[in-house]
Amino acid sequence: MYNWREIPLVRILLPFVTGIIIALELDRSIPVIDYLLLLILVPFALLAKRRLGYKFNWIYGLAINLFLLMLGYQLCFYHADLNRKNHFKKWLTTENVIIGKVDNAPSFSSKYVKINLKTEKIEIENDSFEDCQGTVQLSILNNAVSRKLSYGDRLICKVSVKPVKPPLNPLAFDYSQFLHYKNIDYQAFVSNEEWKVLNSLNGNPLLARAYDMRSSFLNILKTRLQGKNEFAVGSALILGFKDELNEDLKTAYANTGAMHVLAVSGLHVGMVWGILAFLLGWIRWRHPAWKWIKTFIILVSLWLFALITGASPSVLRAAAMFSFLIVGTSLGRTVNTYNTLAASAFCLLLYDPFLIKTIGFQLSYLAVIGIVYFQPKVYRLWYIKSKLGNSIWKLTAVAIAAQLTTFPLSLYYFHQFPLYFWLSGLVVVPFAFLILGGGVFLLSVDSIFPIFGKFIGMILNGIIWVMNSLIFLIEQIPSSLLSGIWIGLSTLVLLYIFLFFVSISINTKRMSWLVRAMVFAVLICGIYAFRGMENQVQKEIIFYHMPNKTYAEFIDGEQVVSFGDLDVDAKTLLFATSEYHLSKGIKSTEKYHFGYEDLQQGNWYHSKGFVQFFDKKIAFLKELAPHTENQKLDVDYILIRQNANFELEDLVQRFDFKLIIIDGAMEKFKRFKWKQDCSAQNIPYHDINTMGAFTKTID
Repeated sequence: MYNWREIPLVRILLPFVTGIIIALELDRSIPVIDYLLLLILVPFALLAKRRLGYKFNWIYGLAINLFLLMLGYQLCFYHADLNRKNHFKKWLTTENVIIGKVDNAPSFSSKYVKINLKTEKIEIENDSFEDCQGTVQLSILNNAVSRKLSYGDRLICKVSVKPVKPPLNPLAFDYSQFLHYKNIDYQAFVSNEEWKVLNSLNGNPLLARAYDMRSSFLNILKTRLQGKNEFAVGSALILGFKDELNEDLKTAYANTGAMHVLAVSGLHVGMVWGILAFLLGWIRWRHPAWKWIKTFIILVSLWLFALITGASPSVLRAAAMFSFLIVGTSLGRTVNTYNTLAASAFCLLLYDPFLIKTIGFQLSYLAVIGIVYFQPKVYRLWYIKSKLGNSIWKLTAVAIAAQLTTFPLSLYYFHQFPLYFWLSGLVVVPFAFLILGGGVFLLSVDSIFPIFGKFIGMILNGIIWVMNSLIFLIEQIPSSLLSGIWIGLSTLVLLYIFLFFVSISINTKRMSWLVRAMVFAVLICGIYAFRGMENQVQKEIIFYHMPNKTYAEFIDGEQVVSFGDLDVDAKTLLFATSEYHLSKGIKSTEKYHFGYEDLQQGNWYHSKGFVQFFDKKIAFLKELAPHTENQKLDVDYILIRQNANFELEDLVQRFDFKLIIIDGAMEKFKRFKWKQDCSAQNIPYHDINTMGAFTKTID
C-alpha cells in the first residue's frame, strides 16, 4: 500500500473534489460566515502547525482539508454562469436582441448550423443595451451564409431564448444536463433574417489558429481519404472530428470495446509524445539548452494537438499529465504517477470544475489508474519467452487492467460489456499508432509535396480500411457483447468498494480484505435478487412524450403491451423507452395500434379505443361517437389524442373521470385552451408536452 506521505497531491485532491461534488448537489451559495472562515482557516492552520506541536497536527490537517473542500465548493458554484449577477436570463422577454461572439467551432447538420454564442450585450429597451454574461446555443438554418460562420465572429441576432428542456420521458438522455455542464442552459432557433455578422476575429488568437488548422487538415484528409468510412474514422482518430461517423461505425467500435480509439485521449497524446521524442532524438546537439528546447517543443506540440482535436476532457487530462511527466523528467525528478494524475486533475478542475461530471473525464482517469496499478500484476501472471508473444501479452494486460477499473462505470452509463475488448485492443492500438503517425506525416507534407501526399493518403486509406474490416469482423463473433445490463448508483458505488477491497487484498496479501470484498459482492447480489423479485410483480401505466404521436405502455411484470399510433419512428421510440425498459427489466413487448378493434393480452383489454389494465380504465379519444345513453361512462383517465374535435363540456356530460391527459401531438393553441378550460372547472389534467410522460403505478 502507498504511504499517504508519498502521494501528497492525492491528499489535496480528495477534499477539493468532495467540495465540488457537494456544490453540484446543493447548488447554493455559502453564507457570509463561510467566506470569513475561508479567510481565517489557512492562517489558523499555519499557527496551529507552528505553535501547537506534533500532538495537535490533526487540527492543522482538519483546517487545510476544510479550506480545500470550501475552495472546491466555491469554485464550482461560481463557475456556473447561471449564478452570476449579470447573466442574461434576468432581462429575457418574449424576444430579445443579443450581441455575442461565436465561442466554438460551428457544427453542421443537414438542417442547422449549431454555435455557442457567448453573450456580451442584451437589449433592455429600444437601442439601449446592458452588459451581460452567459452562453446560448443557437441553431441557425443551414445555408451558404451560415456555413461561413467561424470561431470569433461577433453576431447580433433577434431571438426567442428558451431554457433547454429536461427530458420529457423517464430516464431518457438528459440533454439539458449535458449542456449545463458545458455552461449552456439556454437555446434558440434562428431564421436567416434574424442575425448578421458584425465583425470577425474576436476570439482567442491561439484557439482561432487551432480551429483554422483543424479546418485545413480536415480538407486534406477529405481529399486524400477516398472511402467514406475511412475519412470518418481517420478524421476522428487523427483530429477528434466525429461528425462523419455513421451509426454502423459507432455501433461496431462500441460493441467491440474499441470506441476509445475514435475519441482522442491519452492513447493519442502518448503516441504524439512518442513520435516527437523519436524524431527529436535524431538531433545530436549536445548543448545543455537543448534539453529545455526539446521539452518546450514537445509541450507546445502536445497542447496544440489537444486544442486542434477539440480539447475534450480525456485529451486535456492526458496533455496535463504528460506535461507534468515531461517537466519532472527534464528536472531529473522521480515522478510518482499517482501524484502526477492528481496534479493534472487538480489543475483541470481548478480551471473547469464541471469536468468532473463528464464521462470522458471519469473514464480516462479510472483507466489510467487501472493501468498503473493492475497492469504489472496482470502481466506477472503469465511469463512468455517469445518476444512477439510477450509484446501481445503486455498489450492485453494493459487492456485488462483498464477494463478492471472502468467496467462498473461502463455498465452504469452504457449498460453493456464487450467480451472481446482484449482482441479489439490488439487490433486498434498498433493500427492507431500507424494511422496517427501516418496522418501527422500526411498533414505535414501534403501542402509541400502534393504528389507525395497523394501516395501517403492511399496507404493511410488502406490501413484504415483494414482496421475497420477487422473491427466489423470481431463484432460478428457470436456472444461478443453482453448487453441490457442495468445498474443503479448504489450498485456502482458497491462495485467500486468491492474492487477497492480486492486491490488492497492483492497488495497486502491479507485474506481479511478479501472477506470484506465478498461482503459487498453479496450485497450486490442481494440488490439484484430483490430487484428481480420487484420486476416480477410490477404493474405500471406510462404515457410517453412522442413528437406528434400518441404512445402508451402497460407494464405487467417483465412484459409490456404498447398501444398507440402505428407510424411511430423506430429510432424515436428506442430513444424514449430503452433506458426505462432496462431499468424495469423488460423481457418482451407486444405492440398494438389504434387500427385494431377488440384485443386481449393477459391483464390488458382493448375495445374501440377503450383500454382496461387490471382495475384501471383509460379512454383514448380523438373524436366522440354519437351518444345515445343517459348514463355516464366511468373511466380513470381520458387521453385526448392529437387535435380532438370535441370540447371539455362534451367529456363532462358523458364521462366520470379522475384525470385528463393531453398528448404531445396536440397543437399549441388547442393545448392552451384545454388547459385553460380544465383550470376554470378545477378538473385535474396532465399535459405531456410540458409536464413530461405520465406514469401510474398500480398497487
